[in-house]
Amino acid sequence: MTALAVSIGPGSFTGVRIGVAFAKGLAAAQQVPLVGVSTLDTLAAAQPQYPRYGLVTVIEAGRGRIIAGTYRWGKGEWVQRGEPRLMDWETLLATLDGPAYITGDIEEQGHALLDGMQTGEMTVRVAPSALRLRRAGFLAEVALERLKSGSGNFDSAHVAPLYVQTRDVP
Repeated sequence: MTALAVSIGPGSFTGVRIGVAFAKGLAAAQQVPLVGVSTLDTLAAAQPQYPRYGLVTVIEAGRGRIIAGTYRWGKGEWVQRGEPRLMDWETLLATLDGPAYITGDIEEQGHALLDGMQTGEMTVRVAPSALRLRRAGFLAEVALERLKSGSGNFDSAHVAPLYVQTRDVP
């Protein structure tokens, strides 16, 4: 084993904490680099190129809320445009500033709102179900690219879960 990768969230609070703690302990014991990759980045890595669309990755956050990350296509990959934000579906759709390709956890309320967007002026596409799944292979791919490029601190002591909170949303 030469390195480890771990999903740092967002996601299930307890699951993320346990997974990150386990990976940190294993990486420290084996003295190998640990690469933390956000769930949103893993979802983005699974998406094909849509240069005319912005990518939005979403994770359910409970109580009708989602955590959304926005990306643009650049240099052969999806590049995050800002920090992930906690919001509801209505807020997400109101903040779209152009054609959007949406992937991730889309529950019934989200599908209903997205279907309504198809008849409006804004072009919104929803990724096929198979591309909306979180897959370990994409997490490993992102981690390997980060290791190769040297972009980040891979000391296990510096890897921490990603918690997204916003004061405006209960």
